[in-house]
Amino acid sequence: SKTIAEYFDQSERGIAFGILLCGPTVGLTIANKLGVYLLTAYDWQTAFRVTGFIAIAIAVLVFVFVKNIKSQPLPAGEKSSLLDGVKTVFSTRNLTAVCLAGFFFMFLSLGTATWANSYLTTIGFDKVTAGSIMTLYSIAGILSSLLTGFIVKWLKLDTKTYLIGIFI
Repeated sequence: SKTIAEYFDQSERGIAFGILLCGPTVGLTIANKLGVYLLTAYDWQTAFRVTGFIAIAIAVLVFVFVKNIKSQPLPAGEKSSLLDGVKTVFSTRNLTAVCLAGFFFMFLSLGTATWANSYLTTIGFDKVTAGSIMTLYSIAGILSSLLTGFIVKWLKLDTKTYLIGIFI
């Protein structure tokens, strides 16, 4: 979020955040395809390790290619702590609302995907078919995350009203 705010103009941030929000859904898509294959061909430990190695590789790429943005220095004599940051979040109404919206967006998206795979197998679908169904769910999530920023920009919509409608 900090990188997007630093490197993208205000008019382009919606699209950039849409791309950012695709991350969890892309992960679900990969997990539903790769994970099912690994579970079927090997075992859960192998699936877990491969997923971990992919995450480590991505972390290394981010560390190498994403440059740290310099923060504005605090005035002389002032110190900032994690507790100060938490107080700022919970004492700023808009920031608290954004945090809650983001939490529930991720909870809904990832919670549904986690629950749905198990549920689909209990009603008679095999793991591969359940994974394919959830891959379609993930692809819809990717497309909607990408499109939302473009829709707001192209139709010149009020971002706040649009997002409230989307969350409802």
